Amino acid sequence: MFNRSKTINDRVIINMLANAIAACNALSAAATFAANGDLKRLYKDFHQDMLTAVDTLVTYATDQGWIKPFASPDEQLQLALEHADEVVGVPV
Repeated sequence: MFNRSKTINDRVIINMLANAIAACNALSAAATFAANGDLKRLYKDFHQDMLTAVDTLVTYATDQGWIKPFASPDEQLQLALEHADEVVGVPV
């Protein structure tokens, strides 16, 4: 049988953030190209909900120190490489 953990870890939250950003992009495109006014309004409402979710997840990730939006580009690149090392397992 599968052994599924009941806890949410940092990898899950970062994955949620990436998915929420992708959903924002898709909903933005859908709202832009929807021909029906009701459908366009529905997409815009969903888009606003996703923006709120992205904002919440970015705030949480920033508070945890996983992302540092105000760091220098060099520091951001070093942090990205460290995170990649954790995922891939190849030392930087």
